[in-house]
Amino acid sequence: MFSALWFMLAPTPQMALSGVVGSVTMAFLYEWTHYLTHTGYKPQGEFYRRIWRYHRLHHFKNEHYWQGVTTHLGDRILGTMPDHTAVPNSPTCRTLGIEAPTDLPGPP
Repeated sequence: MFSALWFMLAPTPQMALSGVVGSVTMAFLYEWTHYLTHTGYKPQGEFYRRIWRYHRLHHFKNEHYWQGVTTHLGDRILGTMPDHTAVPNSPTCRTLGIEAPTDLPGPP
């Protein structure tokens, strides 16, 4: 479906194929970066270390900030990338708002 959209919008098949390849590459990079951020991998380069740090702040500090995964341009524009020391810890950042059930039976 995604490829069909490119072929409908692009003026030539070559441009459509370029759009498909570019989009798939960007999607792969996005997902790979997001996956690595959620593993124990420690980034070596400065660029990826910054992305890793902001995404970790999003999940472990406050889920209302640092929304970007591979780029934080939107966060800069929308003001959702403040200094982390000025942002309070969110009580739901690790659960994303899902309350832990209180009526579960205890251990046997």
